[in-house]
Parts: sequence; structure tokens; C-alpha cells
Amino acid sequence: MMHKETYRMRHSMFPEMIHPSIALHHGLKAVYAPHPMYFDRVWPLDFLQRTFNRPQKPHESPFGGGEHNLLGSSFYYNAGFSGALWRRWWGYRENNEGGTKDEVGGTGRMCLRSTLFHPVKKERGPTE
Repeated sequence: MMHKETYRMRHSMFPEMIHPSIALHHGLKAVYAPHPMYFDRVWPLDFLQRTFNRPQKPHESPFGGGEHNLLGSSFYYNAGFSGALWRRWWGYRENNEGGTKDEVGGTGRMCLRSTLFHPVKKERGPTE
């Protein structure tokens, strides 16, 4: 159904919306399976809880005025971290980290757990 909507019917929408929207429009059940989000920094757990799960004021929500908190995450439309993590996983040098020299002389290729990346919008390829 998604293929028909996007390819044949030329309908499009943001990637976060397409799955539940197609299910809604076609009378299907939609199931949400949470996926892990990773950050480019270590967050103290109590701060993470306050920031993402229980903001004190509505404008502090991560989907409002607190949006800057998501910029270092692996799944956010405007985050540079998902692209950087993706390129590092491919073995490219990114932000002066990783690359062939580090892999050969260090612990080898980066190994990641299951991760859902936001679609990477710019791919530069190797810079070494």
C-alpha cells in the first residue's frame, strides 16, 4: 500500500508520518514499536527524564521550545548526529574521528547495536 501511494499515486509526506497515515487511510491497525535513540553526549538520567518525559512547562517540551535537546540525537530531522554516526559506521572520517587509519591501528570497524537513523540527507563519502 505504501508503494502504491508513493510510486503510483505520487503521494508523499514526512517519513515519520507515512506509516501511521497509510494505516489510518486504509483502515489498518498501526503498531508502534519503540526504537532506540542515541545521543552524541552522556546525559545524566534524571536530567534526561525531566527533559524528555516530564517537562515543567509546555514550552520546554522537546517538540517545542526545547527542540534544541534533540539536535544531538540519532533520530531527529535536523540533527547532524545521525549522519555523522552513519558515516563513521561506514568507516569514513567524521569530525576528526574514525576513518581507515583509526580502524586499522585501533579496535577495528565500529560496531553498533540496532539503531534507527533518521534519513541521512547529505552523503559526502570518504574524506581520507
